[in-house]
Amino acid sequence: MAGRDVLEFGCGGAQWSISLAKRGARCTGLDNSQRQLDHARATVSAAKVNLRLVHGAAEAPPFADACFDIVFWITVRWDNAVVESFNATIKTELIHRTKWNTREEARAAIYKYIEIWYNAKRLHSTLGYQSRLRRKSSWIMSASRDPYLSTSFPVSNADYCYCVR
Repeated sequence: MAGRDVLEFGCGGAQWSISLAKRGARCTGLDNSQRQLDHARATVSAAKVNLRLVHGAAEAPPFADACFDIVFWITVRWDNAVVESFNATIKTELIHRTKWNTREEARAAIYKYIEIWYNAKRLHSTLGYQSRLRRKSSWIMSASRDPYLSTSFPVSNADYCYCVR
């Protein structure tokens, strides 16, 4: 991480950026909430690290293309509006239409729905009729200097973290 330019997308309190800055990364935190950024400034000050905090929307990030080595975000499961919308969708499109014989069959079908359909292919009107994966990867690819996108991986208390190597 040392010497890498890192963008934390939706940084909230900037805890992840602080951790990376302590490891030598040059971090920038982006968040659309001024209140979150105010909290992040206090957290950054207490941690005695140097990182830039920027107010801006994910749909139009205020950065030039190819200005970061690594771009990442953590989507916390406790975002109720997003979770409630997703729950309604998966129930309508999968759960109430299917009967499984075992818990393992249900788990496999739900995983397939989320990873293969919902994130990768299903078009979302709020994303300009793009899939979540296409929207995120197109922004990451334009914001990163490195063209190789790693796979998503589970993170404790989070849905997924997507990173650029």
